[in-house]
Amino acid sequence: MKYKIEGFTVEEKQDIFERYGEWMKPENIVWAEKEYNMALSINGFIEEDIKFYVFAKTYAEKVWILGELKKFKKHSSPYIDSRIGEYPIKDFNDELKQRIMLESFEFEPKPGSGCYMSSKFIEERICKMSFNSLQQEYDTREKLADCELHSTPYIESRIWDLTSTKFILKNETIPMIQDEIKKRIDLKYCEELNSPFILKRIKPYMGKIRSDTELHKRQILREVERHSNDYVIERIKEFQPLTFKTEFHEDLYE
Repeated sequence: MKYKIEGFTVEEKQDIFERYGEWMKPENIVWAEKEYNMALSINGFIEEDIKFYVFAKTYAEKVWILGELKKFKKHSSPYIDSRIGEYPIKDFNDELKQRIMLESFEFEPKPGSGCYMSSKFIEERICKMSFNSLQQEYDTREKLADCELHSTPYIESRIWDLTSTKFILKNETIPMIQDEIKKRIDLKYCEELNSPFILKRIKPYMGKIRSDTELHKRQILREVERHSNDYVIERIKEFQPLTFKTEFHEDLYE
C-alpha cells in the first residue's frame, strides 16, 4: 500500500470527542477497555486490525475506528484490498468513497450492483493509462464505458482510421475520449447508411474527412438513392453539374 491514512482530521477528532468523550476520562479506563474488547469481539476484529492505525492511542479513538472499519468491511474484496492505497487517501470518509468506486471496477461485481466500469474493452484501454486520482480513473472508465456502448465490428474497423483519433493511448484524456464517443455515434449512423449505392459514392472520402461530415454526405446520398432508378441513372448523365464540389455538399444537393 503506497498511501494510507496518517492521522485524524479536525472533524474526525471532534466526532470522536462528541461520541466517545466518556471513554477518555481516566476514571473510566477499566470500563473503556472492557467495552472496547467486547466491540472487537462482536464485530469480528482483532487488535492487529487496529495496530495498522498507529496514531490511535486511546480506547475512544480505537472504538471509533472500529466503526469505520465496519463500513470498510461492507466494501471489501481481494480486488478492492489489493488496490486501495494506490492513490492518496485524505481521511476515513475518502477511503470509504474510494472503496465504493473500486467496487464498481471489479470484473465480477455483486449481483444487482449495476456495474459497468469493467470489461475486456475497458481494461485493454485503461491498463495503458496513468491517473492522478481514483476519481480521474473513475471518470475515464465511465467515458470508456460510453465508448463500448457504441462498439460494433464496423465501428471498431473504422474508429482508428479517423485522423484526430490516432492518439497515443497512454496520453488519453477525458476530452479526447469524449471526442471519440462523438465519432463512434457518427459511425453508428454511418453504418446504417451503408447501401451499395451510398458506399460506392462515399468510399473515396472515408478516412479523409470528419465523421460528422461523412455522416452528412451519407444522409444526402440516402435521399439521392430514394430518387434513383434505372431511368434516372441513365438520364442524369446528360446533365452537367451547375456547381463544383465544396465542403457544403452543393454537388450532392443538386
